[in-house]
Amino acid sequence: MERIVHILFDPDAAIALQQAFYIDPTLRDEILVLEDDYRYGPIITIPDAWETRNVWLKTHLFPQQEDGNSAIFQEGKLRRQLRERMETDDQLHVWIWMTNHLREVCGYFSLLPWISEFDQRVELIYLHNLPFLNEKYQLFFPEKLSSIPAREYPKAKRLATPLSSEEMMADNEEWQKLQAQNSLLRGTAGERKCKDMAVDSYDDQLMKCCTPDWIRLTRLLNVFRQQSGIDIQDAFWIWRLQQLAANGLIQVQGEWFQKPMIRLAKNEQQTTADDVSAHQLKNN
Repeated sequence: MERIVHILFDPDAAIALQQAFYIDPTLRDEILVLEDDYRYGPIITIPDAWETRNVWLKTHLFPQQEDGNSAIFQEGKLRRQLRERMETDDQLHVWIWMTNHLREVCGYFSLLPWISEFDQRVELIYLHNLPFLNEKYQLFFPEKLSSIPAREYPKAKRLATPLSSEEMMADNEEWQKLQAQNSLLRGTAGERKCKDMAVDSYDDQLMKCCTPDWIRLTRLLNVFRQQSGIDIQDAFWIWRLQQLAANGLIQVQGEWFQKPMIRLAKNEQQTTADDVSAHQLKNN
């Protein structure tokens, strides 16, 4: 009997998919959420090299977290276990759910090194440029999987398309090209595509959210998210702010691991006319 492992890269989407199981029992099966965000950090194209990414994440983004306390540090094991299960159980299929949201696209690419040899046993449910009904029954185009209501998942499952090994290997080659470019940040490059970006691409925008007056880190990050529209988690932006501080561009009060207590200010000589004013930040 065929068994399914639903793969999600958007943790918030797991709740809606579980609710959809009650609407359509044929969907009911195992859910595996892969939370590591491959929009940033080293790319892994060889399963045995997983520790390389773990070391980078621990060193730059999560120095205070122990392996057992963070799901992202367990992903190498989860992916290896998935591969082993597929090797020993030819009735086990993988359904990958994704939109054109960059986190999900990068998640798809990052999984391919583990599963690309399982011809026709990996099915992709790619919800791109397709309208759905929101909670008010209005047509909308989802930006990411978690924005789709549970009642829409049974309709979405009809899009499941088996992937051949050749298709997955071709996509994996694109991921290998990105690895060769040795970039630590990725951006959108069209449907089901991503590109490398300079890791400091958003540093200027972060600087514009700083002023000579002290502002709490949490407030600064909220302003940055509102202005940039980027939903990468705070740990990455804190690392970039640390680099700006190390270069003498901003001042810091507090310890970085005490996020709510940190306050930042731009060095006065770095103030420029086009920066966001303290008044705007306080009233945004």
